[in-house]
Amino acid sequence: MNKLVELYCDVDDFCKIFIPQWQQQLLQDGTQNVNEMGT
Repeated sequence: MNKLVELYCDVDDFCKIFIPQWQQQLLQDGTQNVNEMGT
């Protein structure tokens, strides 16, 4: 079970860094965010 928690924490840490950078890149490219398409 500890390995699962470690994996979750690693993925969570990655997402905290990657997602904001990815969203900024989408904005710079003029690409619409998937979350905004449904509204």
